[in-house]
Amino acid sequence: MKKLKCLSLVMLVALMLTGCGGKDSVSNLNSPEKVVARYCDILVNGNYGDILDIADLPESEFITKDIINGAKANFRERFLEENEEAISCTYTMATEDDEKVSYKLVINESSTKTLDIKKSNNKAIIDDIYVEANIYSPLGSSVTVDNIDISKYKISETSNIYDNSAVEHYTITVLSDYNYSVKSSHPLLSTSQEANFTDDEEGLLVFFSYYVGYKNSPEKNGYGENMTEITIKEKYYNEIEKFVDETIVPIIKDVSDNKDISKYNQYFVDGDATILSNKINPKYLSDSFPIETISLYGENKVEILIRYAHSSSNGGSDFHCNLMIIRNGDNWKIESVR
Repeated sequence: MKKLKCLSLVMLVALMLTGCGGKDSVSNLNSPEKVVARYCDILVNGNYGDILDIADLPESEFITKDIINGAKANFRERFLEENEEAISCTYTMATEDDEKVSYKLVINESSTKTLDIKKSNNKAIIDDIYVEANIYSPLGSSVTVDNIDISKYKISETSNIYDNSAVEHYTITVLSDYNYSVKSSHPLLSTSQEANFTDDEEGLLVFFSYYVGYKNSPEKNGYGENMTEITIKEKYYNEIEKFVDETIVPIIKDVSDNKDISKYNQYFVDGDATILSNKINPKYLSDSFPIETISLYGENKVEILIRYAHSSSNGGSDFHCNLMIIRNGDNWKIESVR
């Protein structure tokens, strides 16, 4: 009886060590051959999303176990679009070097492919499953990806890729097949902008609009079909409108009447009102001075486009000036004019 108990105990330990004869779990894939065998098993069983479990992935707080599981359905769909369904899969080792082992796979006894297994971590090297994603957001904004603040991933404050407006550029490593939630909040805007990554020539991209639009109407950037409509906060828009009506318009009118405008120097960052008078053509002054666009240039800085004149000659043409204005406390000042 003691011999039987001892024998049973030995058999139990042996079964535990061998996994009871079942398929290797991801944690037991401790050799390149076990990984390629698991890959073939995934193909034949049609569980294509599980390829992500054995794939070589970079360290990234945007590639977690939950995100990998959340990406499996999209990965499976893309895999089926790019590959035939597998009924059989066999493999033989082809080459080996210091970094990887390459296997030749035969799928359905006809098509072949190569699968590389990284030796340092026994992971399969799979193309196009992760990518460096680019995010552009107005200067002064706060950006999150899946509720994670990405300020530490900012690589530059640069000119907009379309014009000269200021944007912050971030780069993060993400899974290609996961639907990340990207949000941008700006202190001057009444709502956050939300988007998912879209495909671009340079890879995955989110470009948040810096452009508020005509008369505070909601506008969307060219990349923004899936973005939230944005408006500037009413408090700031009213301040800007008042600044235009009570300060900028009188300056323009005094320029038109050839009056001394030095009394307005206090409203300019550099104390020089002539930077505005040098940009004004007073010949066709309008009766109204609408703000046509407001563009975000920082936490307390915007550029406003004002139409100040119209000529009916030559089919009609409008005269505009772009003023960069900056908020200091509750007051606005003119920083530059173009």
